[in-house]
Amino acid sequence: MQLDQYLGRFLDSHILVVAAEDLRDRRQHTLQHIFRFLEVDDQFTCGDFTRLLHQSTYKRRKMRIGRLLERAIGARLERAMPPEIRWHVTWALYYPFSRPVERPALPADLRARLGMALKGDVERLRAYTGQAFADWSI
Repeated sequence: MQLDQYLGRFLDSHILVVAAEDLRDRRQHTLQHIFRFLEVDDQFTCGDFTRLLHQSTYKRRKMRIGRLLERAIGARLERAMPPEIRWHVTWALYYPFSRPVERPALPADLRARLGMALKGDVERLRAYTGQAFADWSI
């Protein structure tokens, strides 16, 4: 469904669909594939290609004290620190006043209903791209 808006406006040869799982799990290979599609040097590499940002494993939710602390001094701290150390300092400051964000459990009946609702779109995407999207559970 998301791809439909582009299909009438661009040639199929100008559209590349890449699964986020491929970028996460097979990053170098996937980037080389993207670079070849863009007709640029597929051997280009950069140290930042291996960095993982915003991992949900480290997500935390501030408790009441952490939110109060953030309101009291958060903006001043951000203005006073260079961006390259800001995250480290704020993480260390708020960590004691936060708790891990629990991954929500999806009830089986809702998973089944979502699977049925998305099945047609997923089948169309698989047919269009020729990719199996094997990591997907639909």
